Amino acid sequence: MTVNDFCSDLFEEFGDIPTADPHYFSSQTVHLDRGGHLKAHEDYLRRIERGVEYPLWNCQTTTGPLGIPILEPYTTTSIPQKFIPFSELRKDTDPSIGIHFYEHDYKFKRFVDNPEQFIPLLKKQSLVITPDCSQYINMPPYRRLYSSCLNKELAVLLNKNGVNIIFNTTWSLPDSFEYAFEGVPKGCVIAISSMGVSRHAISTYIWRLGYEQAINRLGPKLIIRYGAEMPGEDLSISCFIENEHLKRMRHGR
Repeated sequence: MTVNDFCSDLFEEFGDIPTADPHYFSSQTVHLDRGGHLKAHEDYLRRIERGVEYPLWNCQTTTGPLGIPILEPYTTTSIPQKFIPFSELRKDTDPSIGIHFYEHDYKFKRFVDNPEQFIPLLKKQSLVITPDCSQYINMPPYRRLYSSCLNKELAVLLNKNGVNIIFNTTWSLPDSFEYAFEGVPKGCVIAISSMGVSRHAISTYIWRLGYEQAINRLGPKLIIRYGAEMPGEDLSISCFIENEHLKRMRHGR
């Protein structure tokens, strides 16, 4: 089944979608994303395609026909009480605070462009959830694969340079399942986001497909969860972290 066929079947099945245009659909966080954010993401992809090199990344261990890097497992269950997005990381950030990349791609493109520059800052933090480069379903398959592999390359780079990481486990359409979970350690701690997913039935459906694949293929001992609780997820292995941006909005700051 092609991407267009899959999308058409979903739009036909679910009747509560505000738009049937898949070009506005983000397949990583699986939410509808309009206007400037999509343009910013496309601009960012053009920049990194011009030739970003990672001289500190020298991955010796890969898996599968695509040579996807194998990540080191995070096996402890010591999780920071607070996480902030990468864009809010400063030199004086409390080292006990964890860092995540669950924000629009343009907010952490400076890290993608020059990751080595930020390794000293990230090494000081107790835990880092690895990057979350988006995978839009209107991208050709190779572009979605590229973003998936870029997430893993950056994770390897951080890990090899002493940053304490948990891998952000992502997926897009079902054709991504064959590479999305490659190289991710089994039976350890992973992170999964559901930001923006629950607003639409179609988003929930695709997220659920990938979540089930992650559980079956990886058998995680603990999942660091960012975003709303989703129907049917295994709460016995889920540890939810708070969205600090939403928290500030609720309190008028």
